This record gives sequence, structure tokens and C-alpha cells, in this order.
Amino acid sequence: MAIVLLAAPQSTPGPLTVTVLPFESLSSDTADDWVGRGVAETPAVDLEQVDGVVLRPSEVGDADWRVSGACRRLGDQVRITARIVELASNTVRGTARVDGDAADTFTLQDRLGA
Repeated sequence: MAIVLLAAPQSTPGPLTVTVLPFESLSSDTADDWVGRGVAETPAVDLEQVDGVVLRPSEVGDADWRVSGACRRLGDQVRITARIVELASNTVRGTARVDGDAADTFTLQDRLGA
């Protein structure tokens, strides 16, 4: 996700502002709802480390870019999808998908940010 931001042309001077929304849980089990909030933390933390990027709380809504996604669990398997949208044009500029074992959720989160 950070690579997409760094390669993007800037329409305004100054830092790029990004908001990261909680990832939606697409599982039927409401016990999985916490996963989406937790998964969203990884790109948020990764983006905070990038020079020239300012992270905005999702409630503020005033940002150049938005990261959002979803998590789905089927048995022991998890799929996490993410997208980064340039808000001025409402254009998806990058996507990612990782699949794996639910027991490896932290590894999957790391792969999402890579």
C-alpha cells in the first residue's frame, strides 16, 4: 500500500493524507468481527512509518487516500482483501489479497502490508 502512495503523483503540495477504515468482516459468525478492526491496524501502522504520509482518523473523513478491505473466514482458512483509493478521482489505485490459515493471522497481516 505504501508503494502505491509513494508512486502517486501529488495534486497538492505537502504530505499525503490517508485514512484507514476498519476492514469489514464477511463471515457469518459475529465472533469474527474483531478481526477486521485488528487487520486494519497493520496498514495503518505501516503507513505511519512512511515519510510524507499523514494518517487521519477514519471519523475525520478529510483525506487524499482511503484504505479499506474485508476479511472472510471459512473453517480454518482466512482471506483478507484490501484496496487503496485515491479519493479526488474515486479511483482504485491498488489492491491486495492474502489467503492462509486462521492461526497465522499475524503473518497474513504482515503479507498484506508487504
